[in-house]
Amino acid sequence: MRTRTALTCALILTASACGGGSEKAPSTNAASSETTETSAKGTADTGNFTAEPVQLTVDPCLLVTKAEAEALIGPVGDADGSTFDPPKCIYVSSEGTGGQLAISLTEPSFCKFLFTTLDQDMFGGDQVRVDDVGDGGMLVKGNGDVQFVVGGGCIEVAGTIDHNTKIDDPTILQLAKTAAERAV
Repeated sequence: MRTRTALTCALILTASACGGGSEKAPSTNAASSETTETSAKGTADTGNFTAEPVQLTVDPCLLVTKAEAEALIGPVGDADGSTFDPPKCIYVSSEGTGGQLAISLTEPSFCKFLFTTLDQDMFGGDQVRVDDVGDGGMLVKGNGDVQFVVGGGCIEVAGTIDHNTKIDDPTILQLAKTAAERAV
């Protein structure tokens, strides 16, 4: 229930274009990638964001692997994507560091908020449009969080290195791109 509440809040913030935290996250040693951030409507609208979103059915633990999670946050226990409804895969540091990586398949009713945000180009504060992740999405700068559309549904990739450090933007974007490629 707490995870569902957190997701609800994140999507409500998305729809209202409120900014996330402004604290800069320290960089990790993970591979980084440049991203296309846009705020001008129509510059790279690749998805149909007026359609009704669907519930994706892919196993979220296949979108980012245990080995990829361990490269960021250290040793993790096994994760099972079918434990939650809707499915999500949560890798948690087995060393108690607070490191966590979650890959969530968003419910269509909440996914619609992202569709609306992308369709109406409602971004502001620390939320920026990213058009090179899936069919388009949103990065919450400095918050270790990317939400994106792929295959008519939504996925969120979010994580922390430890109790105080979010996964840096280039790394979380690269993880989201990898997840988007595997989801199709």
